[in-house]
Amino acid sequence: DLNFPLHFSAIVPNAAYASDPAARRQYLNQLAPAIEELRKRKLNPVFVLHGTDADHAIVTALAEAGFALPVFTHRDPRALKSMLGRATLVVGSH
Repeated sequence: DLNFPLHFSAIVPNAAYASDPAARRQYLNQLAPAIEELRKRKLNPVFVLHGTDADHAIVTALAEAGFALPVFTHRDPRALKSMLGRATLVVGSH
């Protein structure tokens, strides 16, 4: 029941990398050029969220900075894995 673009790249933000204001700024400054590069290459970037408010705050901050993207989320972790499996490319963190 999920409606994906035919080809898309999934960005999975991780708020653990933005634990303080300086780290948050650095993390956002790393994601923003990644989004631009994916857009330039017509890889249709989207955010895939696993539902935490902190991760959603990263998406909101990027949107406010001009990097708004579609957001895919689901309460079932298997659906999230399916989203990542359908992506042409995944940008994540460890």
